[in-house]
Amino acid sequence: MKTGGIILGIIIVLIGGFFAFNSFIYNEKQGPGEETVTVTSPEFGLSFTYRENPYGYRLEEVAPSAEGDQDLQKVYVLLLQEDYEALQNADVPREGPPTINIAVYAKTDERSPDEWLAEHPLVVNLDLVTSGMYPVTVGGVSGLRFTSDGLYATENVLVQHGDFMFHFTGQSIDRESLLANDFEALLKAVAFLERGA
Repeated sequence: MKTGGIILGIIIVLIGGFFAFNSFIYNEKQGPGEETVTVTSPEFGLSFTYRENPYGYRLEEVAPSAEGDQDLQKVYVLLLQEDYEALQNADVPREGPPTINIAVYAKTDERSPDEWLAEHPLVVNLDLVTSGMYPVTVGGVSGLRFTSDGLYATENVLVQHGDFMFHFTGQSIDRESLLANDFEALLKAVAFLERGA
């Protein structure tokens, strides 16, 4: 009887050890949890969140050029970290990778997004729009969504809030790509704030 109890105890310890070791290996393979960054701009009344790790993004903030659209205030560009590194290490010129962008334009009138778009033909070539334009809500604010073509298929969302028109774009090779999914996650994480808050 004692021998049977000892053998049973050893079997229980071995099975428990196996599961504990297996759990440890699984957690090591998972690495750290998802790390996100929230960007808040009191100037534009905008807040958004993006993934930094794993398989995350690098944020570049681009100021407008003097030759460009005079209403353009700033562009937030999110590049996959691996694409950014490939661009930095490229020996020859190459096409830019697909990105997620938020362009902020000054808007001093009460035109709707579709009227504003018609008056800013350089923002999107309307001849390359491949879908209908339909209403969407981002951060509790109504806007306009459509798809355009080019080097990459691009999801476009235009939203007016306060004195600004926000043009969100998500470029991707296909609709199931990491970028396409992350664009949708970014749209869900957008918040519009009172300016200066």
